[in-house]
Amino acid sequence: MRIAYGVMGYGRGHAMRTGTVLPALMAEHEITVFAGSDAYEVLAPQFPTVRIPTIGYAYNGRTGGSNLIPAIVFVAVPLFILFAILASVVWFIHRQGYF
Repeated sequence: MRIAYGVMGYGRGHAMRTGTVLPALMAEHEITVFAGSDAYEVLAPQFPTVRIPTIGYAYNGRTGGSNLIPAIVFVAVPLFILFAILASVVWFIHRQGYF
């Protein structure tokens, strides 16, 4: 079976947990990992990984960096860009024959 496996890219926790699951999946299935940011950096050397765009976070320097505020609040990222990212990933998965 062909499996498309997506990983959240902010931080390395998701990627590290994925790294323990993938070998078992790969023993019986053909896996393509979709990851961005930190997750891509961790997984790409070990697994077939496609880099995807991610939305990061911005820290509010006025409060000593303790408030973690999504960058989407500071930068008016139009919703159609998010849909375009999703559409490009779905198109790639479809083109590779996953569905």
